[in-house]
Order: sequence, then structure tokens, then C-alpha cells
Amino acid sequence: MNLRILLIAVTLCWMSSVADADIFDVRVTETWTGLTGADGTADWFEITNLGDTTVDTGEIFYDDSNPMLSTGGFLETFALLPGESAVFLTSLQADNPNFDNSFFEYLSIWGNTGLIGLPFGGGNLGAGGDSINLFDVDGSTLILIDTLEYTSEFTGVPMTIERTGPGFSDIRNSILGENGAFESNPFLDDKMMSVTLVGSPGIFKEDMGGIVGDINCDGVVNLSDVNPFVQLISTGGFSAKADINGDGAVNLSDVSPFVALLSGG
Repeated sequence: MNLRILLIAVTLCWMSSVADADIFDVRVTETWTGLTGADGTADWFEITNLGDTTVDTGEIFYDDSNPMLSTGGFLETFALLPGESAVFLTSLQADNPNFDNSFFEYLSIWGNTGLIGLPFGGGNLGAGGDSINLFDVDGSTLILIDTLEYTSEFTGVPMTIERTGPGFSDIRNSILGENGAFESNPFLDDKMMSVTLVGSPGIFKEDMGGIVGDINCDGVVNLSDVNPFVQLISTGGFSAKADINGDGAVNLSDVSPFVALLSGG
């Protein structure tokens, strides 16, 4: 495939992305539901854009189990790039009263993991099992985008719950060093014992698939990766899978090696 063909494909993919801007390919990819006693942070969930168009998260409606228009709410607005993740805290109230709000508390424990926001409605997440549900809203109708349901088997431990496996059909507790999982900063529990958590909030995009060039995380490098590649270049965004030459940035210098990948070189 030469550069001229790639540029034609880029143009067609860009036109398609504008036309299909209301089609979401967003998944709930991780969540934290707390411990017995001090939780460290408010409950949160992570969503990841697995599509090839930028998504306005403010068009996504959230609720936990038994979702209804009257109890849920839309997410805070971010422009979520292809392959990018965002974390949403379910409450503005911090778990630790020494913090003014849940944002400062989250940052003290997990650090700056990228996009962090709130849903404007919906419930906190239950330690005995619950579900995180994302919807598109058409009038008074909730159209399901994705759901993550978990049981008490995965709660009450200092590891987040993450999506994994083919098609993200499995869930498990995060494992240190896998899928980008790292140790949080420590905090004190109710017994004044130091606790650290394990998870990978905000960095799901860096690790799924493990294939350089597979920007939309579908397991192969093909023309469906062209549009998210171009969007990252045009917006100044970053994904390790799009940094083809490994220089720490996604820019025009990645185009030639990306073409080579598409050509099977």
C-alpha cells in the first residue's frame, strides 16, 4: 500500500466518522467498589472508547442496577479519543473527610490518570454485587451501549475489577504488572493500617491486545485503524499503539512505518 492510497483511505474514514458520530463503541473496562471500612476513594468506573471516532461522553447515560431515566444521569462531557479511557467517580464526596472532595482524594491515591469526571446521576456501586450500565438515550428510551455486572466474589479486596479476555467477556481482580496494573499510593484504613490498591485506571488503552498499530483494539492491524490513527495525529493525542516509531509521540513521522504495517511489512 503506498502513501497515496493511505491518504485516500484516511479521507474516506474521516468522512465516515463524521457521519456516524452518534454510534458508540464504548466499554466499561474497570471499576473500584471499595473495601470494608475505609475505601481509599469514592467508587469509580472506567470507560474506554474502542471505536474509531471521538465520542462525546456527555451523550452517554449512566445508572447502576435497575436503571431508569429518573434515577440515572449523563456523564460529564469529555472528547474521548479512539483508544482513550476516562474515569468517573460516582460521588463528589470524599471517603476521607480530610479531603474537600473525591477528586483530590482520588489524585492523592492514584495520581493523575488522565480524564476524571462525574456522572450527573446514578447510584454508588454496591459491595455485594451491582452493575454499571451505559446507555444512549432516544426520547424516553434507554438503548444499552454496555454493561458490567459483578458479584461479591470480586469485592472487598484491595484490587480493582477489570474486563479481560477475548471480547472482554471475562472479569477478574486486577493483578499487579498485568494489563498495566500498578500499586496506588498508600492510605490508612479504619484500623490505621497502611493499605495500597492495585489497578490500572486510565491506562486500559496502553495494554489491550499488545499489537503496535492495532489502535482500535480489535486484535489486527488493518484499515479500520487508519481513522483513529489520523485523529490522534490531528488532535495531538497519544496511544502507545499509534506511536509506531517509538519516539514517545504520535505525529507524521509515524505515517511511513504505519503504512508498512498495513502493507504487512
